[in-house]
Amino acid sequence: AAAATAQRAGGAPGAQQPGGPLGTGAPGASRNPFADIPALDYVRDVVALVLLLVSFGMPWDLADTVTGKVYVILVTLLSVISLALPYLKRGGVLPASWGTAELRLARLAANAPYVVVVLITLVLGYVGENGGDGVGVGIAFGLAGALLAAQGREAEQSPSGDGQLWRWITLGLGGLFALLTVVSLITFLTDTAEGAEWEAVTYVVVSMLFFLALAALPLLGVLRGDAAWRDVLVLVGVVALFVGVWQLGADGTMADAWSLSTFGPQLILVPAIAVAAAAPGLRPRYAHTAGAGHWSAVGIRMLELVMLAAGAGVVFYVLQLIGIDDGRGVAIVVLVLLLILVLAALVGRNAQARDGNAGRAIAVVVGGVLILLGIVIAAILGAADETIVAVEDATILSLLWWVGVALFVVLTVPASVRSEYGPIGANQLNLSSVLPGNGPGTEPSSTTSTPAPAGSGVATGAAAAAAGAAATRPAESKAEATRADDVKAQVAEAKAKADAEVAEAKAKAEAEAAEAKSKAETEAAEAKAAAAEAKGGEEAGEVPASPAVPADEGLLGEAKPGPVSGLAVDQPSADDTATRVDQPRVEPATRVDQPAVTDAGTGSGFDARTALDPNTPLQTLADIAAQEPGLRKYVAANPSTYPELLTWLSQLGDPEIDEALRRRGQ
Repeated sequence: AAAATAQRAGGAPGAQQPGGPLGTGAPGASRNPFADIPALDYVRDVVALVLLLVSFGMPWDLADTVTGKVYVILVTLLSVISLALPYLKRGGVLPASWGTAELRLARLAANAPYVVVVLITLVLGYVGENGGDGVGVGIAFGLAGALLAAQGREAEQSPSGDGQLWRWITLGLGGLFALLTVVSLITFLTDTAEGAEWEAVTYVVVSMLFFLALAALPLLGVLRGDAAWRDVLVLVGVVALFVGVWQLGADGTMADAWSLSTFGPQLILVPAIAVAAAAPGLRPRYAHTAGAGHWSAVGIRMLELVMLAAGAGVVFYVLQLIGIDDGRGVAIVVLVLLLILVLAALVGRNAQARDGNAGRAIAVVVGGVLILLGIVIAAILGAADETIVAVEDATILSLLWWVGVALFVVLTVPASVRSEYGPIGANQLNLSSVLPGNGPGTEPSSTTSTPAPAGSGVATGAAAAAAGAAATRPAESKAEATRADDVKAQVAEAKAKADAEVAEAKAKAEAEAAEAKSKAETEAAEAKAAAAEAKGGEEAGEVPASPAVPADEGLLGEAKPGPVSGLAVDQPSADDTATRVDQPRVEPATRVDQPAVTDAGTGSGFDARTALDPNTPLQTLADIAAQEPGLRKYVAANPSTYPELLTWLSQLGDPEIDEALRRRGQ
C-alpha cells in the first residue's frame, strides 16, 4: 500500500522519497523497510546460510575437507555475503537505482564462482591422480546452499521474473547427473570391474542407476510442470542431505568421500536439483491442483517413489543372496520385508488414486508401516555381524522414514485438506478402495438369490442407503457429494422397477392367499390351541400366529401395525409356502435386544413401531431406510429385514445401526 501511495505521488516503487530511503513518506513517518519481505524469503536465507556454513567441516574430495582448500573457502564466503544483498538494498547501502532485476543479477554473479569450483572438482574426480580425486558430501551441502542463495526471492520477482533461467538450470543439473552416471558406468566397467564377480559388478551398476532414477522420476514430472512432483523432489533432496549426515557418522560402513569412477555420483547433485526446481521464479510455471487434491497427488507420487526404492532394494538383496555365503538368513528377512513394503506402498497409492478422501486413512496407515518396517530393517542390519548398512540401504531407509512422516503431514495438516475432507475416521479403513471394480461410482452386486419382491427391495434399499449416507456426512468431499446426485437418480429408477415387480407379486400372492385361507379353516382348531399355549407363556418353541392375510391386500400390500406373524417353530404346516416369501423366521416383538422404541413420528409418516414391526412389508422397510435416517436402527433390528438391506445398512458406519446388527447376530 505504501509503495502504491509513493507511485501515485510521482515516484517509482522502491525509489528514494523525501524524508527517508525506500519509499518512506513525509519526514517523521516510521516504516519498516523489511516489511515487504515474505516470511518464506527469510526461511530461504537461513537455510542457505546453514548449508553453506556446515559444509566447512565436511569432506570436499578424497584428499581434503572444505577448510583444506582455500579457493573453496573464498567462494563459500562470497555466497554467504550474497545473502545480505536484499537487506543492504533496503538499508540504503546499495544504489537507489537498483531494482529487483539488478538484485537477481548480483545474486547470480556472487554465487557463480561456487558452481564453477564444483564443476572443476567433478572433472578432477575422474582425471586426478590414482583414478581421480573423488568427491565428498561437502559438495552436496555447499552446492545446494549456493544455489539457494543465488535464487531471486519472492519479493524480487517481477512479471518477467527468472523462471525460465531456473528451468534451464534445473534441466542442466539433471543432465549433468545423467552424464556423470554414464561416465562412471563406463569407467567402472572398463577399469574396475575387470576380474570381479558378476554379482558385484551388477550390484554397482544397479546402484548407480538407482540413484539416478531416484532423482530422474520426480525431475521428469517437474519438467512437465507438475507441482506435486516438485514437492516430492524437494523431499528427495532432504533425504539426500539426511543420508549425507548419516555418511559422516558411519565411518565403518559408509564413506563420506568416494571415487566417482568406481561408485558414481550417488546423491551428490540431488539436493542442488531439488533447490533449483523449487525456485520462486518457477512457481507460476507449475500446474497446481486446487485445494486438497494437490496434497492427495503428493501422497500418490511419494508412494510411487517408495515402490521404486523398495523394488531396487529387492534387487540388491537378491544379488547378495546369489553372491554371498554368510548372512543369507538376514538377507532373506530383509528381502521379505522389502517385498511387504512394495505391496504396502501399492495399496496406499491405489487407495489415494481412487478416492483422495476415503483413501487417506489407508495412506496414513501405510506411512506408519513404512516407518516401522524401516526401523526394523535398520535394527536387523545393524545387529547382524555379517551385514552392514551400505549407502544404498541408508538411502532406502531414509526415504521410508521421511515419506512416512510426510504422508501424515500432507494428508492431515493442510487447511484445504481439513476443510474439504474433515478428520480421518476409522470407517475409512476399507480395503475395498484398492480392489478392482470398487472405485468411485461402482456398485456392489448382490451375492444372494431372492424372489422378485425381495430383489426389488434390495435395489431400492441399497441405493437409498447410499444416498442417505452421503446426506448424513456433510464433511465428505465434493466428489462424494457429486456422486450423491447419481445415487438419487438410481433410487428413482430402482423404485419404479420395484413398484412394477411388487404389483405382479401382489396378484400372485392374492391367489395363493385365497387357497391358503381355505386350507387354514380345516386346521382352525389346532391353530387355536397353539395360540392359547403360546399366550400362556409355555416354552414350546412356537410364536403366536397372526390372522390370515386378507385376500384384497396380498402379502406385500400395505399392512397396518399388528401382532407378530409367524408359524410354529419346526412345525411347517400345509400353507407354509403360501403365506411367506422366503423371509427369516420372525422373533417375538418383545425381544430384549431391540432398540428402545419411541413414539415420535417423522415427516414422512413412518414411526419406530412400523420400522420394528415384522409385519411391515419389505418395500416399506426399504422406504424407511431411504427416507428416515433416524429409523434405520429399528429397521436393522426388525427380524423381517432381508439380508441385502442389512448389508447396505452395515456399510453406513452408523454406531447405532452397527449395535443393532450386532445384537441381531447374537
